[in-house]
Amino acid sequence: MEIVEKMKPFVFEPQAWDVTEHCYDWKVHRRNETVFAIGNGYLGIRGCFEEGFHEEDQWHTEPNTCINGIYEYQTDGKGGHRYKGYPTKRHGMPALPNGFKFSIYLDGEHFHLAHGKNSEYRRNLDMKRGLLTREFVWESPNGKMAKFTFERFTSMDNFHIVGTKVTVTPINFSGEIRIVSELGGPVKNMQYDITNADGTIIECLETKTAEMRDDAALLRRMFKGSQIQVCVAAKTFFKGAASGTPASTIKAGKICEAFTVSAEKNQTVSAEKIACYYTTKDCAENNLEAQTLQTLKQVADAGYDAVKAAHMRAWATVWDVTDMEIDGDLALQQAIRFSLFHTLQSTGRQGWNNIGANGLSGISKYQGHYFWDTEIYVLPFYTYTFQQDAKNLLMYRYSILDRAREQAKIMDDTGAHFSWNSISGEECGVVYEASHAQYHINNAVAFGIYRYFEATGDKEFLYNYCAEVLFETARCMAHRGNFIEAHDGKFCINVVCGPDEYGAMVNNNCYTNMLTKFHLEFALKVLGMLKAEAPAKYDELVKKCELTDKEQTLWRQAAEKMYIPYNEKLGLYMQDDSFIYKDPLDPALPKSEWHAKYVKTHPLNTWRHQIIKQADTVLLTFLLNDSFSLEEKKRIYDYYEPKTLHSSSLSPSIHSIIASEIGYQDAAYNFFMKTARMDIDDYSGSTFFGNHAACMASSWMVMVNGFAGFRIVEGQMHFNPWMPAHWNRVTFKIVFQGSTLQVTLTKSVNPNDPTKCAAKFELLNAGEVNVFCRGEKIKCSKV
Repeated sequence: MEIVEKMKPFVFEPQAWDVTEHCYDWKVHRRNETVFAIGNGYLGIRGCFEEGFHEEDQWHTEPNTCINGIYEYQTDGKGGHRYKGYPTKRHGMPALPNGFKFSIYLDGEHFHLAHGKNSEYRRNLDMKRGLLTREFVWESPNGKMAKFTFERFTSMDNFHIVGTKVTVTPINFSGEIRIVSELGGPVKNMQYDITNADGTIIECLETKTAEMRDDAALLRRMFKGSQIQVCVAAKTFFKGAASGTPASTIKAGKICEAFTVSAEKNQTVSAEKIACYYTTKDCAENNLEAQTLQTLKQVADAGYDAVKAAHMRAWATVWDVTDMEIDGDLALQQAIRFSLFHTLQSTGRQGWNNIGANGLSGISKYQGHYFWDTEIYVLPFYTYTFQQDAKNLLMYRYSILDRAREQAKIMDDTGAHFSWNSISGEECGVVYEASHAQYHINNAVAFGIYRYFEATGDKEFLYNYCAEVLFETARCMAHRGNFIEAHDGKFCINVVCGPDEYGAMVNNNCYTNMLTKFHLEFALKVLGMLKAEAPAKYDELVKKCELTDKEQTLWRQAAEKMYIPYNEKLGLYMQDDSFIYKDPLDPALPKSEWHAKYVKTHPLNTWRHQIIKQADTVLLTFLLNDSFSLEEKKRIYDYYEPKTLHSSSLSPSIHSIIASEIGYQDAAYNFFMKTARMDIDDYSGSTFFGNHAACMASSWMVMVNGFAGFRIVEGQMHFNPWMPAHWNRVTFKIVFQGSTLQVTLTKSVNPNDPTKCAAKFELLNAGEVNVFCRGEKIKCSKV
């Protein structure tokens, strides 16, 4: 049963490589700060204006700069009863001092878009080169007109660097132009600052250093809770006829360098600013300032243009591997590049950070926390493109393994239980029935390790890092379940929450049980590999993890006797023991009204109905592809999709992939568009909080796993592609087991089947690889 939802109108004009805003509208400013956010995985900057936003309306702006993996502890507490395991303190990713701030004056009049008039406005995100630009003509309240241009980038060549350039050209006057380059000052962190009864605010950031040193503004601050220190140094280069030397002032932790210019009509003056960020996660406290200044000097000596050029070359290298070309669908072409652009610039690559639910484009809703989203929705993109980045994401899990062990003890478990949402590894989830109960995060990590190893064969990483994670999480999952006599002695996992958060506290969530079985079997397999191939490492891990033969026997028995909920009468895998017995939904009520009746209500009312938030059992059929026949996948989709609200951004992509596989082509395409254009068209109405990072990354899966039908079967690449009739050509690359494969799909010439596209596979590196397309073996080789 194919059900197709309507798509939203486009918010931005479809273009191949750009997203353009043609007029300034303060009412959507905060949403567009998300859309025009830039970053490099380490640094992230929302698309706020260099000159700031008018102070009388702060709700419409969130001018944040942040560093991925930096966190501070919150000052607020949650009222009510605290269960055991309930986090007594929570943390999140805070805002940092902006390194791109400028104040500009025309003959003493302070420039601001909130005042005066503007025309010829254009803001553009150049995704190909990673540049954010803005230009317009501004007329001051006194009638002075000038053309302004702004340019900004976060370097993909050097993750610590931000570059900003501003130019001002008087149009109808000659006079004094004053440009003030700013660093520091108050940083708004409502969740981490302390607000006194009289309204005064004590910032969570304590200033340690604020001075000019070596012709650079230098600012060092410390978060009072986490004790993490951040250092920013900035150099500003002025170009134009200056009247005097730059004047610097330092007040209340704010460093200002003022440049005054006597400009003639039509004479352009400019300021170029390079800022450098380091933290005590990067280097020792006693070397923090020196390291920041040293890197800044190296970069600044090369000059702004050279730094920008290196940044654009780095983006060209990234796009060479990751770009997807879609000829015949400009809106989808723009959307897939927008999604990949934000994925690439939001992903931590340091091994101690990851990718947050909103990437680096917003921190007010999910506080920069990392979820299971990474391993299931983001990691596949990197596993088959930039495998070093995939390795770094998995290394993050290893870096917080001890915290996961602590969390397991808090939850009265054994082994390691990864926190549902966290940065440091400490649990921050406060909705225990959804967050704490989602044990499947352990399975997600294990599955991510499996896919990475399958694609790379990286035994060194598997044995030295991932194996320990696998064993400790397997131990936790085995402890969490039990052999239940009423279920014929099968191994059951009770009172959990699967991916569907509207089905909390259920017994035997099928997704959780089947992935736990997979998890335990993979852990046992790796144990066997270690014992045979690396006995010294095997002995080391067995000793460190205190693994016994009895425990390994438990894992084996639990996997063999895993209870899988299945209804023979319906011929259906049940989402859990109770789902099909819950209250049915009102068949006369349209989906648009479900949220009000079934979700925006008491949780008990939500839980008792057959309403699903997002892909759960449908997701399982994708991950454990070989465990389900095509007919079973269709039956599962037909039963669960009509009951799914898709109120999570994680849902459309998976439904698109399975819709492609079972032949629901219209649904597959519409779900693809909803996935890829989720934030650029603000489908959820919440883009102002930040981009939906996992949804964006999963756009890659929709194209590759859905439309191209890519699967790994017994270690071999298999494809079963199709294309909508209006597409002409699709091209992308896959990296697998040392081979880089370029896949090209072209329009069908068969009038009887316009969607059955032709497929070409080209090996780009020397070697030989076999590819299967629609079951036919194709040998690809290159000398």
